[in-house]
Amino acid sequence: MAAFMKELARAHQLARAMELFEWLKSLPADHELYNLCDVYTFTTAISLMGPSQQLRHALELVGEMRARGLQCNVHTYSALMNVCIKCDASDLALDVFQQMHEDRIRPNVVTYNTLVDVYGKTGQWEKAVRVLDDMREEDLEPEVRTFNTAIIACNMCGQPLEALKVYQKLLEAGLQPISTTYTALISAYGKAGQLEKALDTFQAMIQQGCERSVITYSALINACEKAGRWELAMRLFDQMQREGCSPNTVTYNSLITACQQGKLLGVVA
Repeated sequence: MAAFMKELARAHQLARAMELFEWLKSLPADHELYNLCDVYTFTTAISLMGPSQQLRHALELVGEMRARGLQCNVHTYSALMNVCIKCDASDLALDVFQQMHEDRIRPNVVTYNTLVDVYGKTGQWEKAVRVLDDMREEDLEPEVRTFNTAIIACNMCGQPLEALKVYQKLLEAGLQPISTTYTALISAYGKAGQLEKALDTFQAMIQQGCERSVITYSALINACEKAGRWELAMRLFDQMQREGCSPNTVTYNSLITACQQGKLLGVVA
């Protein structure tokens, strides 16, 4: 049933998935389908509260689980932490993680990935980086996504040099950078005032056939702006549009600032 609900959600039938779930919950205990409403079905329902930002409903579902005698597992806690993040309740996500430990539920890689994200959003980059070591102490190997999230966390907290150190750890772990890695790395180099390395990273993306998103181009244009390279910023702006990548507000803001520095504000219409 959990898998079916996920498929409905992927098909943009979230309301139908939750309607089915609510119907299952309403069945009497002696109904032959009653047991389909198990921990996995509840966990799926909780995870589906994220996109619609229904944190209160997610918490209520956890309470209903316990009332039925169902114990939350690692997937339940991870899903609830993710809902907290999507609802801008990062501090509550940390409380959920603490409750998980108190319930003696061992975190998995997904849990730790989410925890790194939480630490980044709450300005705790040191703890975000430390999670990489904590995972190994738990005999869990960080994956590319874990490192990417840690790099982004350092960038968010204004620690580009620490982000670059995390990237080195990724390489030392024998992992292959992906598009998200390269984009976060470009942002780190830009913030650190190392435009040439940001450009080298961008070229590496192209050579590896990695997709360049609006976030990639915005980060690189921002690096150009910080380096006072308005001409290059303009060329990149043209290139992204040729590639069918639509600029966003961040892109335009960086481009306008770059042109202001070059006293060419009239270039940007």
